[in-house]
Amino acid sequence: MILGEFFPAIKALHLTCIVISFCGFLLRFGLVYRQSILIKHPIVRVLPHINDTLLFSAGIMMAIILFPNISAVPIWLWVKLSLLCGYILLGVVALTPSRQPWQRIGAFILAIMLFITMVMIALYKF
Repeated sequence: MILGEFFPAIKALHLTCIVISFCGFLLRFGLVYRQSILIKHPIVRVLPHINDTLLFSAGIMMAIILFPNISAVPIWLWVKLSLLCGYILLGVVALTPSRQPWQRIGAFILAIMLFITMVMIALYKF
């Protein structure tokens, strides 16, 4: 079978994982901000990594289907991948309990802004 036949399912998986990832980020930030012991629960620690691996894998599969030649990858996708790196780094700062509250909140707000920017790029591809 050709991978392209699975594109709608891969895209649905990707979109579902995006929602789960973002909601998980909001939940984990709330737990860190409130200094809850639930942040150390194994599900809270492991599940985001599993989901984000699925999310990234689905994104790579979609990119391979849409742009089999790497030189044909449009600039918007490279920008989105760069923003993703920033989102991940800011997420690490926002979720690190040893950081100052103002650092966590600032990183959280910037991460949300990068997330919204990535969604806008994906929707409008500008």
